[in-house]
Amino acid sequence: NSRWRQRRKKSKWFCFDDGVLEDQDRTFAPYVIGCLDAAGDIDWVRIRTTIAEFSRSSTAREYAAQGDSMVGPRIWSPSYNQGVSYIVYGPSGKLCSDPFPNEDYLSFQDYYAKKYGIEISPNGEMYQAKRIWEFPQTLSAMQVESLLEDDIRYIPTVDLPQELFAESLLTNPVIMLHSIALPQLLYQLESYLTVTSFT
Repeated sequence: NSRWRQRRKKSKWFCFDDGVLEDQDRTFAPYVIGCLDAAGDIDWVRIRTTIAEFSRSSTAREYAAQGDSMVGPRIWSPSYNQGVSYIVYGPSGKLCSDPFPNEDYLSFQDYYAKKYGIEISPNGEMYQAKRIWEFPQTLSAMQVESLLEDDIRYIPTVDLPQELFAESLLTNPVIMLHSIALPQLLYQLESYLTVTSFT
């Protein structure tokens, strides 16, 4: 934003512009980004919970995903590729020994054995999930009124074996999806503030 400037032309390095301390009209007032509750107050419970979950060890995150106390949708990542994230909704009612949707594999167990070389229990539970990268990524798409009711409903679901997954560092899907739109929102906000400051 306007409190920062490039150190030199065509440089990716930025530094704080000390000149704004002398001329406050050159910059916007600083702001803080956080979570609010339904009443518009700071949601300290959610903030503390998010920080505590982010600080967990990998073992604790695996235990959280493989337990029976899942409350609400959570974000999981597979142990064999932690760069991939899914929003998980709960048990799908299937087992790892059930038929795989693709006829190239006999079961979910067969799929993971042939695709990743990983052996999983045939009696393991499968969980229903959606790929997080298939959710809307732009602010304009997120502002469509039908988004929550129609568009997300038609994002295909997949079945994941519980034993291969752990909760992600940021495991709350609401915060994650809002964070995707946050840079775009801040850009529009500062563009608006820049325009109004010259009118």
